[in-house]
Amino acid sequence: MRPFWSLANGSLWRFALLAAFIGCDGSKRGASDVPLSVAELKAVSATPAPAGLVSTPLTVDAPRHEKLKMVSLSIANTGADPIEGLWLIGHGQPNFSSVPDLVKEAVPATLSDREKALAIWQLVTRHRYHWYPPDAWAEPHDPLRLFCVYGYAQCDDASLVFRTLCAYAGLLTRNVSLGAKRDREELGHQAPEVFYDGAWHAFDADQSVFYLARDAQTVASVAQCVADLDLVARTHHPLGNRDEMLLLYGQSKHALDLSPKADDPRVLDSIERLPRLYGHHRMQWHLRPKERVDYHWGNEGKFYYAFFADREKGKPPAYANGTVQLPVDFRSEAFRDVVLCYENAASSSEGLGLVSPRRPGSVVVEMRSPYVLVDAWLDLDCAIQSSSELKVYGLHTERVPARQFWREEGVLRGPHRGQARVPMPGLFRSPGGRQMALYRYVSKIELRGKSVRVRRLVASATFQCAPANLPALKPGGNAMRLLAPANLPLD
Repeated sequence: MRPFWSLANGSLWRFALLAAFIGCDGSKRGASDVPLSVAELKAVSATPAPAGLVSTPLTVDAPRHEKLKMVSLSIANTGADPIEGLWLIGHGQPNFSSVPDLVKEAVPATLSDREKALAIWQLVTRHRYHWYPPDAWAEPHDPLRLFCVYGYAQCDDASLVFRTLCAYAGLLTRNVSLGAKRDREELGHQAPEVFYDGAWHAFDADQSVFYLARDAQTVASVAQCVADLDLVARTHHPLGNRDEMLLLYGQSKHALDLSPKADDPRVLDSIERLPRLYGHHRMQWHLRPKERVDYHWGNEGKFYYAFFADREKGKPPAYANGTVQLPVDFRSEAFRDVVLCYENAASSSEGLGLVSPRRPGSVVVEMRSPYVLVDAWLDLDCAIQSSSELKVYGLHTERVPARQFWREEGVLRGPHRGQARVPMPGLFRSPGGRQMALYRYVSKIELRGKSVRVRRLVASATFQCAPANLPALKPGGNAMRLLAPANLPLD
């Protein structure tokens, strides 16, 4: 693999992208949990401010081969300074860096309300498929997490994402709940409607369908479909659920009585309320020196699913995994610019050691990802003499400040010299029976004893991503875009 391009600002900034092809917990404290110090809590609780980004067009030539298949794509900060905010947009892809940018680009203000609703419906139908959601909470309700992280969800998730995007575009919406019985089976469905031209119009993004009224031009409302089932019967259903939809519309007359009217405060407030609740997630990488991201179009069998008992049921048919890695060399004072914080520890030519052996020393490393994390581990190169030890702790920062205790993940005791890998499964466990989505965590290495040295550390994590929305290259020329800080020019 070789760099496609580099970015530089003097001699400090440096960014490289490489691609490879084929084809030519719980809240209870455990016995080994340790409370955070004041300094650690302050460092862990800090969150980065969103970076101001500019778009730079990039032309990338890929081999002209009909069977070209993406295997991997790597992004690395090869310089000495961090890059706060980085996102690569593939050829012909929407700008998924933030919801406002996505709507601004995909739904131009010059469109009519009908055209805006149709553009948003197409956006949702093209960038997700129907499957069990990863959890029953807010994960699939955020547009960017639905599109980029997972790429799948069910009707209520698609409906809420559709309505959220409509709210960003200034459209009034409401949700209509449909229900029916088939033998002993209870059926349910969520159908979002958009209000324009003085009437409601139903855009079913989950089923990738909408129904035309008798004039064959106007998008019909739920009420029109309930009153005239032939509007549903005569329409092609891409997911093959026509009979089920006929049952739902045929038995849902009560749903219209329960749905809010156009002048209802719940509808009028939706333009402000939905953006307040959803759409805050940003797809941006914050890369420290030597930090590297590897996208893969295949998967390792690792995915986020909150309900452990039904994990195989929730395994998505199409998903991908990637990795993010942060190497830290403790033989250089530059490690201070990479770690989150450190106490009673200093570097030398032999690595990180204790300043005073009378008390423990530690270093805290943070890992962040715009994609949900599904595995984590530390690779250590260290030397530990007898009567000394090295402990590894982890902290799920989504729980700060509610949970202010380090969870012990592993211990290395002397004598030991050389490489060691410490898995961190505790970040993904919960005695309550469900898992919390993880996008940021911190790990702490604690040194104890008279003689313990850490020469090098590599913090690694596996993330889940939607392969259809990764920045893939097509055969021939690719017009891509790089979103990066304004002071990061191309070299």
